[in-house]
Amino acid sequence: MNNHVLSEIKQTKKGRYALFFDDQFYFSVDEEVLVRHHLKVGTAFSDLDIENFKKESDYNKAKEKAFRLLSIRDHSEKELYDKLIKDYDEHTSAAIVSKFCELGLLDDDEFARIYFEQLINKGKSLKEVRFKLLQKGISRERIDERISSSSVNEEERVRELIETKYSSKLSRENGKKTVYDSLVRRGFSPSVIRSVLEGVYEE
Repeated sequence: MNNHVLSEIKQTKKGRYALFFDDQFYFSVDEEVLVRHHLKVGTAFSDLDIENFKKESDYNKAKEKAFRLLSIRDHSEKELYDKLIKDYDEHTSAAIVSKFCELGLLDDDEFARIYFEQLINKGKSLKEVRFKLLQKGISRERIDERISSSSVNEEERVRELIETKYSSKLSRENGKKTVYDSLVRRGFSPSVIRSVLEGVYEE
């Protein structure tokens, strides 16, 4: 196994430390890695040592990114992993997600509850809610539990949407069809839409 001499350490504008081995730039590390491993110019390190320095530094960078993302809004496990994997390898990204779950910073049950309520409050149909939760990586079992434990009534939601968003369209030519098509596109049950339109909004 080859040894490489740490020939230069340069502090970057971002506060990191660029490492040069054998007069060639390899990568930059944070101060934690620099201090923990006593990285000093003139010291020789093996290929394995250098690889571990990079892995540890990448882990710290990924952790900082994860904290930054979660400070903006909650994320599901899959969502956070998908964002980390854009910049870091699978092992590092998975390790961060696992650690954050362990610390209670990631909780798919709580995420599903909050996101479910947000979507419902935006007037989304249960079909669309289910689709969006699946996109976030929430399991079908969790989604089924969330929907079954909710008090959402699709017929009442269709009626409310018609009254608040579509009532003006009903008086127009082919108004019912326009409203019907719009609600179907939003994922509401065709039979529920017809029932509400025919039962309450007789032409």
